[in-house]
Amino acid sequence: METVALQSNDSLLSCNSDDPTYEPSQEIEDVPQCNINLRPRNNRRFEANLVELSLPQTYDEAIQSPQKNEWSQAIREELSAHEENYTWSAVTRAGQRTLTTKWVFAIKKNEDNQTRYKARLCARGFTQIKDVDYQEIFSPTTRYDSIRIILSIAAKYKLEIQQFHVKTAFLNGYLEENIFIEVPEGVILDKSYVLKLNKSLYGLKQASRCWNKRFTEFLMKYGFVQSQAGNCIFIGVFNKIKVILIIYVDDALIISSSKQLIHEIIEYLKQAFKIKVMPLRYFVGMEIERINNCIHIHQRDYIEQIIERFCMTNATPTSTPADVNVIMTKNEDENIINFPYRELIGSLLFLCSVSRPDISFAVNVLSRYVNNPSQQHVNAVKRIVRYLINTKDLCIKYGESDGLIGYSDSDYASDVDTRKSTTGYIFMMNGGPITWSSQKQKTIALSTTEAEFVAACEAAKEIIWLLQLMLDLGENCKCVTMFIDNQSAIKLINNPVYHKRTKHIES
Repeated sequence: METVALQSNDSLLSCNSDDPTYEPSQEIEDVPQCNINLRPRNNRRFEANLVELSLPQTYDEAIQSPQKNEWSQAIREELSAHEENYTWSAVTRAGQRTLTTKWVFAIKKNEDNQTRYKARLCARGFTQIKDVDYQEIFSPTTRYDSIRIILSIAAKYKLEIQQFHVKTAFLNGYLEENIFIEVPEGVILDKSYVLKLNKSLYGLKQASRCWNKRFTEFLMKYGFVQSQAGNCIFIGVFNKIKVILIIYVDDALIISSSKQLIHEIIEYLKQAFKIKVMPLRYFVGMEIERINNCIHIHQRDYIEQIIERFCMTNATPTSTPADVNVIMTKNEDENIINFPYRELIGSLLFLCSVSRPDISFAVNVLSRYVNNPSQQHVNAVKRIVRYLINTKDLCIKYGESDGLIGYSDSDYASDVDTRKSTTGYIFMMNGGPITWSSQKQKTIALSTTEAEFVAACEAAKEIIWLLQLMLDLGENCKCVTMFIDNQSAIKLINNPVYHKRTKHIES
């Protein structure tokens, strides 16, 4: 090979090994590994992060981004909503304690799959001080059990159902405290002023409570009565026609036999709130279909999202959610499994609490090992997903006219690490399940009789709540039939016989 000589100058050093003054550099040691174990990210997860980073994180990023026109329009719409709602008033700064705000941006898609840019002005609620900026923050919400019960009643009597959404719901609540905020970015106002909040703002700790209180008072003025079994369920009788209204934060359902009455109630609500009427299809993560006067509940789209998110599209389907021959135990190995186990368990918990009671037991067992899962647990949770691939079209169907029937059972000492049993119960009404549960018992049962007795007690507590809700809804449900498959527990419930094996059980 032909070599080319370099002219020496001040900026270059000779690297000729024949030069007696040349000394080879020392060998670089290996860079020490970081002692923090990071979860590996696969390609699909990395792509999701890229989508998140494309959203502007600050006001300046939004108005300087390539989509500045869309973001500017979204900001103007948000500020216009505050102006129409009279959310704040400008006052002279006089040493008031103030909260700062932050713009939150999101890109959403509507029912027609059209992109919508959304900007939300939020208060930094984490800087609030208790007894200064807020008092109580609890706000009730609706249980999915209540939603299913009301839908089953609607299917039984073939009632009309209308869904609606309250726009900027939290901006309608009245504050009980004097709260001041700094002038937000995008609002042209001298810095010598601060804004006094007349109504609640997104991000405040008490915002949800203020909204719920305002909406409840507004409905009661119209003649609705709040259910004792659920603070977000309202029942009204107008011209001898019953109306049931159930609200989940800012989404609601109105059920009645009269379309005209439903229309009148929505028009009344529009006097104080911005109401968007929508067809009954999706409600708080639940897909609802009405076919031949029957109501079907499922989460097919959500299941497909789970399958795609965790890269199991090509997995082999299975016919059962769990293998009865596999016993789950605590993982003693400290090695971290390269799998998003906690995220998948969380997704399945939401699924089994809304529309899939058939996977409740399997998910409950595997949720006990989210802190340190082993490969055995990973294989088991993947089996649930494989079962969902095979059964994603299953749904809950309401339409028959059946009474309330319950089933109670227990899995004695199924947890080999703690020797605790598992309680399971399910209640059926109008052709489908309305409420169910599968959870580990809090105490250690000494026999199958005691485990079944504890499970029956949990089911009996659920019956008490169901009877109260039925009473509020005007349903005649005086007697509930509950089935137990343990003769000793049945005899103990009927006749509290005390002897060595049962004297510690309070019946």
